[in-house]
Amino acid sequence: MNATFDKYAFNEIIYDLPFTKKEQEVVKELLEADGKPVPREQLCKVVFNKSDTNSAKSQLSSMVKKIKIKLSEEKMDYVCLKTVWGSGYQLIFRK
Repeated sequence: MNATFDKYAFNEIIYDLPFTKKEQEVVKELLEADGKPVPREQLCKVVFNKSDTNSAKSQLSSMVKKIKIKLSEEKMDYVCLKTVWGSGYQLIFRK
């Protein structure tokens, strides 16, 4: 299974996973970044439609934690949501 296939396969099943609408928005934004880190500020603007206030950053961190837990519960071992300190978050597909 190659990484490109995994990305497209994951994009197809994202709506079947138990993500909330906001969690789906985070995952879609990370998918569009094509493996590059997405700044927290950008995710806050997309998901909450506001700047990266402390409250928004806290909500985003909590949401990312929940996404990681759900990916683990769904046995999505080939998908890794990584925190890149100082840069944001990154979605990586393992081979």
